[in-house]
Amino acid sequence: MGQSYGFFDCKDSYRTAIDERVKDTNKGGSGLELSLMEVKDLPRGKVDQGLVDFINEKEIYPTFPSSHKHLMKGAKPKKLKDLKYVITARTGRTNEDTAIELGRRVMAGISHLYGEGKPFNVAVVYKDTNGQYVFKD
Repeated sequence: MGQSYGFFDCKDSYRTAIDERVKDTNKGGSGLELSLMEVKDLPRGKVDQGLVDFINEKEIYPTFPSSHKHLMKGAKPKKLKDLKYVITARTGRTNEDTAIELGRRVMAGISHLYGEGKPFNVAVVYKDTNGQYVFKD
């Protein structure tokens, strides 16, 4: 069973819309099984230590729409552990295929919910065939 994780920040006021997107995706027959939680609530002891280490060590830069490219110069990285939310995705396919689907079907839509034309902190992570956690571009 493939698994991947989509980490992101957004305003709490968007939580209801994101919950709805997760529910719709779960009902939609896409083969994705999603769950949404806060990063701080990832189940301790039930998550691979490699993922915990990756979250604690890795940083991302915001994704900037073309209308805000001028802000890139002053952008600061943010650790994954400091992002607010994570969506866990599961499918019957590979981890990488699951990460691709999560990015296309869910995370891209969430970035639009967050506010089109605004910088957005988002990262999709999966365990590769070598057993290492990596970012999905």
